[in-house]
Amino acid sequence: MIGAGTVLDPSQVAEVANAGGRLIVSPNANTSVIEATVAAGMVSSPGYFTPSEAFDAIRAGLIRSSCSRQRRQLPRW
Repeated sequence: MIGAGTVLDPSQVAEVANAGGRLIVSPNANTSVIEATVAAGMVSSPGYFTPSEAFDAIRAGLIRSSCSRQRRQLPRW
């Protein structure tokens, strides 16, 4: 599957679609990017951190997503 990452603007979604891309990865839950991706029939994979961001993404058309735990190392004292 061909796509693009760090997509920040809906106009970039159109550029990827015109180049034959099928996947959009964005670092945030920008609803306009998600909506443009879904409208183009592409797969959207936005980044989100809070439940509110996740629900905003769902309302914008995100169909499926998987959450991964953030892994932090605790400082050694």
